[in-house]
Amino acid sequence: MRTKTQTITPAKAAALLESNTSNRPLSRATVRVFAEAMKRGEWKTTHQGIAVDTNGLLVDGQHRLAAIVEADLPVKRTVFTEVSPDSFDVLDTGKKRNAADVLAIEGEKNTLLLAAMLRTVWLYDNRPDTSWSGGALVSPTTRYWRRSRQTPGSANTSVSLSNWSARRA
Repeated sequence: MRTKTQTITPAKAAALLESNTSNRPLSRATVRVFAEAMKRGEWKTTHQGIAVDTNGLLVDGQHRLAAIVEADLPVKRTVFTEVSPDSFDVLDTGKKRNAADVLAIEGEKNTLLLAAMLRTVWLYDNRPDTSWSGGALVSPTTRYWRRSRQTPGSANTSVSLSNWSARRA
């Protein structure tokens, strides 16, 4: 297996997607979320990149590549080549980090309740006319929290629903 960090242009992403023959169905919602993050400059280069097996087939990264095409921006990605074809069965099988996990890592308490409350406030402020069911909104929820808090774990950091409700009245 070889690895290299590369800037993936929309044209290169489209070419790599042509070798996407045996992946799960593409989620347009996930592509949209990734593309919006790329446009805002929030997309980070990590070890989670693009993987192509020894047969030249895309085995990981279809949503990232589709987002690069949708955002119409070049994005730096870690690219793995010469990946064993039988590694596909174990890709993307780990637990996805949610907003409560991020808040716990940052030292907050009662993170399940806090994450749910923050998600509700964020949705009310940012998407009042859309369905509120679905994904965890990890990035918007934690970004919202980071902007509104002062000191982790202090009484001053709690977002008061009564104060929030009063602002809306």
